[in-house]
Amino acid sequence: MKSLESYLKYGISSELAQKLNSRNLSISNIKTLSVKILISQYGLELDEVKSLKKLLVRQPIPEDTVIDLLENSSFVCCVCHGVKSTSYVIHHIEPYCKSRDNSYSNLAVLCPADHDLAHREGHGLTLKLTQMQIRHAKQRWEKMVRRNDEIQACFDGEFSHIEYCNIERIYDLCIQVHGMIPEVSLTHKLKEIGLLTTSGYVNDTLLNERYPSRTVSPLNFFAPGGGAFLREYFFQLFKTVLQYKNLEDLDSLLNKTAVIKGNLVGKMCIYIGGIYGKSPKYPITNESRPVKMYLRRKPFYVTWIIDPRLMTSSTSIFRIGGHNVHFIYGSIRSVDTVEIKGEKFIHYDIRPYIMGCPSRYYGRRPDISYLNDDINFSDFFDDEE
Repeated sequence: MKSLESYLKYGISSELAQKLNSRNLSISNIKTLSVKILISQYGLELDEVKSLKKLLVRQPIPEDTVIDLLENSSFVCCVCHGVKSTSYVIHHIEPYCKSRDNSYSNLAVLCPADHDLAHREGHGLTLKLTQMQIRHAKQRWEKMVRRNDEIQACFDGEFSHIEYCNIERIYDLCIQVHGMIPEVSLTHKLKEIGLLTTSGYVNDTLLNERYPSRTVSPLNFFAPGGGAFLREYFFQLFKTVLQYKNLEDLDSLLNKTAVIKGNLVGKMCIYIGGIYGKSPKYPITNESRPVKMYLRRKPFYVTWIIDPRLMTSSTSIFRIGGHNVHFIYGSIRSVDTVEIKGEKFIHYDIRPYIMGCPSRYYGRRPDISYLNDDINFSDFFDDEE
């Protein structure tokens, strides 16, 4: 990768860079060797040599800028997203010959086909890619890449902690998908120390005997290799289910097009961002009532019903009442309309499975901090709660 980056800094396409790399041609070789030698001894085409000689006159793009561009674009074209070609070129949005601008804001990752469109003469929208179109495409694609990276990070277990785990629903999903509770990496260890039955279920009898002072949640107790291992165990079980489910980003479903198309009920989805709720009454007992967590994004209004008995720690219980960034997996149970203070919303009721705090957001100011502090959040809760 290091040798390829030296070519990419000059705007050489990844495909041509690989060709040069395979021939052990360095930047200094290309600059000093004649056109005739590059063609006869290194097997380059005349057009390729002319292009290289022209590109190498430029000041190279800083290496860290190249790396940021490629990673933020997932190493594919920001316009076609890799559909036309997996090769890419670092393109100057405002031509280098005019701007001499190698800054991040003036660069975009394009495939060779879209790079040709960007340099094509003509003003018709079908004839070329305009600078504005490329800037918008870059912005949208990088946002999508960041979002996909966040979702993948949560799937890979890159979170600070799990705050809620709907144990019975995860059991149900495993039975539906596998016909049994599958074995995961923690299964043998947890059975060995007695926290699981032979069938893979939590050993409630042992927990009651060994930890009589624990809360009503089987996941909320302190012990070496205890509650933390069980929380990880259920996340591992849930991941085995996700391998057979089409997981959607809730952000992509919060639009009228998705509502019109229908078929939203039953979709498995994940949301990562700021949500808010109302902390349940403490201490938590078997009689504790469910509470709701909310996301309001006009004209959409999303609710997750949370059973406080399934919270994984006391701090998790109190954190529900704050304005925090969470990741939350669930499935859409219904889509209808609700009216709040005379205003209509499209309402998604989502059954939650697992909720936690992404590592990159934990302890930072949440995404919803822009909300006006004067908002009365009690307007969004049922009076009887």
